[in-house]
Amino acid sequence: LNGVRFDFGIQSLSRQQVIDLILTSETLGTQAYLGAIKFFATKNFLLQAGAIQAIEARHAAVLASVLNQLGTPRVTAPLAGQETRINGIPNTAGIDGTAEPDNVLATVSPFI
Repeated sequence: LNGVRFDFGIQSLSRQQVIDLILTSETLGTQAYLGAIKFFATKNFLLQAGAIQAIEARHAAVLASVLNQLGTPRVTAPLAGQETRINGIPNTAGIDGTAEPDNVLATVSPFI
């Protein structure tokens, strides 16, 4: 990523907006790895991606927990009955949703 610059505009955000931005990016990261599973060519790549996805999910859970303690309630994971989408298919089993690569790029492109 030589020469790539990221601008999240953090200098102009409030503390709450920074936390919301970080939580959103960690949650998107989790969904991005889940959405990309079908594209991994080898089991080794899938294992590595799974390890990174788990870290993204932990980051999102910690931030959500902090927000819960600060009085800004957040759901740390989908609850049974709460609809998410797995590869575009509605799911209510309490499983994180996915984000397709094109959607991820569209979401993050304003920051790159």
